[in-house]
Amino acid sequence: MEKSPIKQKRNVKSWNRFLTRQLAVKPELMGLKHQFQFEDNQVEISLPEISKVKDPHDDSAMATVGSKWAKNNEPREYKICQVDIRSNIGCTLDIDPETFNRNPVAYELYTEAEREVFEEHCNSHENYAKRALEYWFSILRWKLDDYRIGRAEVVDNNSGWSTHLEDIEKNRTIWIKSVCFTAQGYKVITLNEWNDIQNCLSSFKTSPIYVSLKHDAESSMIHGDYARSIVELAMACEVFMRFMVSDKLPKSLRDNLVEAIEELNINQYVTKHFRALVPEANLKEYGKLSKELSSLFSKRNKIVHMGKNDGADQNNCGRFLKLANKLFKYSEIV
Repeated sequence: MEKSPIKQKRNVKSWNRFLTRQLAVKPELMGLKHQFQFEDNQVEISLPEISKVKDPHDDSAMATVGSKWAKNNEPREYKICQVDIRSNIGCTLDIDPETFNRNPVAYELYTEAEREVFEEHCNSHENYAKRALEYWFSILRWKLDDYRIGRAEVVDNNSGWSTHLEDIEKNRTIWIKSVCFTAQGYKVITLNEWNDIQNCLSSFKTSPIYVSLKHDAESSMIHGDYARSIVELAMACEVFMRFMVSDKLPKSLRDNLVEAIEELNINQYVTKHFRALVPEANLKEYGKLSKELSSLFSKRNKIVHMGKNDGADQNNCGRFLKLANKLFKYSEIV
């Protein structure tokens, strides 16, 4: 190791680049940043500049063109493949001044113990950045109501070959199933939505647990895990109803009474306590919802308490997902 001047204490921040999935933005958002406080530290997540847009087949692309306007061939939106995160978690390191005159990484300027310290701080910053990124994703999923953002994509076992019908005796193909390709859509973030998300980040808001549970249920449904999806949808609806009732309780109510209400069976919420919050003009509609809720909770109980997954199929999952979406709209009604 070369002899060098006395090391100086320097404040250090970190930079990370992470992959993103199912994230698209309007052209005017390219290069914009979300800056917010997370776990008492500062984070900046930035979208790539227009100059970073590359061909979709380029694995290094930070962004690609989503679709274009027919009238002028200009991009309608960009798919975001990677985002940059800069974070400052109050890190101070002893730095050799010669470091700034050399290309990273100047191993020869530091002892093995000092290198280990650098690696430890890199790990701390990386773990912090990952937590901040997931928090950011959770806010995006909540405000855009799209469970796919930031989550791993589902890849099935289809090879691209469709079903063939063959004559058993002659072993000859007699029919080939028609092929229908489905292109998965994605939510495109607008400038107003981007600003709304920044407000949530700046206000330290978190995604309601019932929204996260609903998104988990959608993910389970896509994976074909219908029993899990029904359980998660039931949990989402139950948490929503309990939260809405609890939020309306008088602040002066004694703790033992609050606890007694919280411990009530969910069916009492469906038929009494949540129903009591519904305006008279919406009671007829809610009557239909309450029957569907009873059906959902019944199926959940059979799965969880008896191990019976009768009715845990794609149709019922889709049916109960619509139910959850309708129920959540009551947050604006009650």
